Amino acid sequence: MNPYRQDKVLQHLDRVRALCRGEHPAPVHVQLIISDCCNQACRTCCYRTDGYSSNELFFTRDTDGEIVSRNPARFIPLEKVHEILEDCAKMGVKAIEITGGGEPTVHPQHAEIFQMVRNLWMDLGVVTNGVSMDPQALTPLVTPGGGETWIRVSIDAGTQETYTRVRGCPATHWDRAWRTVRTLSEAKAKTLRSPLVVGVSFVVTEDNWREVVRATELAHEAGADNIRIGGLFQNARTKYYDPFRDPAIALCKEASNLSTTNFAVVNLFGDRYQDLVQGPPDYHTCGYQRLSTYIGGDLGLYRCCVQSYNHRGLIGSLKDQRFSEVWAGLAESREYLEFDAHGCAMCQHNTKNRAIANAIDAQRHGGFV
Repeated sequence: MNPYRQDKVLQHLDRVRALCRGEHPAPVHVQLIISDCCNQACRTCCYRTDGYSSNELFFTRDTDGEIVSRNPARFIPLEKVHEILEDCAKMGVKAIEITGGGEPTVHPQHAEIFQMVRNLWMDLGVVTNGVSMDPQALTPLVTPGGGETWIRVSIDAGTQETYTRVRGCPATHWDRAWRTVRTLSEAKAKTLRSPLVVGVSFVVTEDNWREVVRATELAHEAGADNIRIGGLFQNARTKYYDPFRDPAIALCKEASNLSTTNFAVVNLFGDRYQDLVQGPPDYHTCGYQRLSTYIGGDLGLYRCCVQSYNHRGLIGSLKDQRFSEVWAGLAESREYLEFDAHGCAMCQHNTKNRAIANAIDAQRHGGFV
């Protein structure tokens, strides 16, 4: 088991103890999708790939069920975002991750939303492609007070040519993305006691795996605090990676060797590959859905990112209800509480679920070492 992930679970023993008592605690962490619209067209986007689970409910369709748009112009209104965040703060949610769905900075009021999270003293995380961030968003990200902050800029390439091909965007986006990384890093360096952690994301694919070392070098040169190397969840599972698995693993390890005291290479590619090897979980109970949840740009409440925008993952709707009301109602939902993880085709939260199960077991038998 990844010790880092186990430690992260153990930080939230108050929630684990509540689960042991048969209670229904508030989630620790909420993923909030403020925009389903994106300004890029990544070839491997799980929300737009035909036949993948995370798009059954994502596309906009006509009355006959035909797809009208794979890139819906769907945004959570500012007033509704404020309502959701207020509920989160009152419920005791500790962290808000603003991610996709679509590209969060396409939402015209994303800077104001970032500030809302900080004002409510919750930790803030942002996953973005970095090409359209409002300069006003710098303030809530770098300013001390109001919780911790991190941002992860998805780049997925070591050259402009590969970047434009992988991310389906104009060549100008390459420079804009790296400029955002540098701007964030420089703003952090100029701000006394800034809580911001600046990261870069690299998802290994058949198009970019040869460039993981170069991307890591570029992230370091741009002043980022870390680069996170991950894997692609897709229906072909390990068959997708098998033609280049071994050299890709070797290059990811080479990239890991570029870590310094001020720059971390978080290599999760091996973990993601093993999740694909496993396929369906080998356990029944999904503890992750009890500690984290996902609010889509369609205002659907989903179990997790892997089960987002599909019927299996849908556990409620916030269109006509408050988040606090829907979450409280799940305490009486047998379908939610008795959810069988065996039915998931694959899961990227296996180590977290095992850590949660171990923590619950330890709490039940707390008198034994």
